[in-house]
Amino acid sequence: MVKIRYIFFVLGTILVLSAALVIVVKFLKPAEQARSAQEGVSVLIRVPSPEVPSEEPVVPTPTPPPSGGGGGGGGGGSITRAAGIELHGWAQPRAMVTIKRDGNTAATLLADENAKFQTKITGLDSGFYDFSIFSTDNTGINSVTLNFKLEMEKNTITRLTGLYIPPTIDISEKILALREPLFVYGQTVPFAKVNLLLEPGKIEHQTPTDVDGKWSIWINTDNLKIKKYSIKPKGELTAGKESKYGMAMYFEIVPQKEIHKHADINCDGIVNITDFSILLYWWGRTDFFSAPRVDINKDGQINLIDFSIMLYWWKK
Repeated sequence: MVKIRYIFFVLGTILVLSAALVIVVKFLKPAEQARSAQEGVSVLIRVPSPEVPSEEPVVPTPTPPPSGGGGGGGGGGSITRAAGIELHGWAQPRAMVTIKRDGNTAATLLADENAKFQTKITGLDSGFYDFSIFSTDNTGINSVTLNFKLEMEKNTITRLTGLYIPPTIDISEKILALREPLFVYGQTVPFAKVNLLLEPGKIEHQTPTDVDGKWSIWINTDNLKIKKYSIKPKGELTAGKESKYGMAMYFEIVPQKEIHKHADINCDGIVNITDFSILLYWWGRTDFFSAPRVDINKDGQINLIDFSIMLYWWKK
C-alpha cells in the first residue's frame, strides 16, 4: 500500500513540474526571435494587447420578432484578439517615416521637430513578418533601410523601442581631382554627432548637427590616392547611443578633370541656360547645402565669380 502511494506521489510531482515548464516556455519566450537588435533596436517587449476584446463568447441581443409573425434570436461566437506592433525611435526632424510589412507599405508618419516618432500597427494575424523602415529627410534624401523579422503572437503587442534610423547623406562630387576637397552633408537628430567612415583606409571624421539635425563637413583629400572610395555616416546621440552605419556614397579620385564639370550644374554634359537658371535661383543665398553644385568655385557663396566661370565654359 505504501509503495502504491509513493508511486502516485512521484507521478503527481512529475505532472506538476511538466505543467510549470510549459507555462514558463509559453510566457517567457525569448525576444531574440526578432533578430532586430542587429538593426538598431535596443529593446523588444511583448505585452498583452489592451485595446482588443477578450476571447469570451459574445451573445448578440435578440432581434425583436416582426409584427404578425414569429421570430428568433441568434447564435453565439467569439472575437479573436489580433496581434500588433509598436515602434518608437528617431529619424530626422519632420521627416517622413515609412514602415513596410512583407514589402507593402503598412504605415507612414511624420517625425516631430526633435526627430522622434512612434506608431502602432494592429490587426495582424499570428505568424512571422518581414518589417522594414526608412525615412525621407527635408531635402528629399532617403535613409538606408533597416530590416527585421518578427513573430507576431495572438493577444500581444510587440513593442520595439530605440529604433535609430541612420543619418541621411549626400556628396558634392562623385569624381574629384587630386587634392580637391569633398563636401559631405545630410540630416539626423538635432544636437547629435555624425561619425563618418571613409574607406579604404578606415579614415574617420566627426561633425556636429545643428538645431534642425543638419550636418555638413569638408573632407580634405590631400592624402588620398588615385582610386575609388566610399564614405558612410553613423549617428551618435548625446546619451551615447549610436545608430548603425547609413548609406555609403562612392566617389573617385582622378589625376585631373576639367573645371567645366563644376559649371555643368545639372550634369547634362553641357553648360547652358538651364545651368544659368539654377544659378540665378540660388543667387546670394547661403542655404544651398541641398544643391552644393551651384557654388562652382566652392567658396561658400553664390556670386559673380561662379557666374564668370559659367560664362567661360558656356556651351563647351
